[in-house]
Amino acid sequence: MNKQIKEALALEQQAQQFLSALKNEIGAAIEATDPMPGVQISGTHPIYAVVNLSALHRHSLAPNVYIPSAQADAVRSKLAPKQTVQGLLEALEDMTEKQAACFPNNGTVLLNDKTVGALRQYLHSAVEEDAEHG
Repeated sequence: MNKQIKEALALEQQAQQFLSALKNEIGAAIEATDPMPGVQISGTHPIYAVVNLSALHRHSLAPNVYIPSAQADAVRSKLAPKQTVQGLLEALEDMTEKQAACFPNNGTVLLNDKTVGALRQYLHSAVEEDAEHG
């Protein structure tokens, strides 16, 4: 096999590993966020949230809006099929603009302010990096 092809394959594999690690990092960052103000998360299984009425987010009663691990799962599911960094950035931008993770066949998961804030940090860091190198 040609040396350049071998190098290209190795670089492609490294890029995919880096992308996978980045997806995991984003999911872990969201999972590690504190609950929204007025929301208490149980420490037991099954996980549940106690939400004050004043803390309702966009009038949603769906538990996946308030539980950080459920938010992380939705973001991971949205990012999972992305095969390029550009695709990942487009998905992050889409989720922050819509404040939701939209799926063609499985509906929509609203994203709370803490999750959107975490996603914006990744977008802003990408924009800053691009500005420094552009």
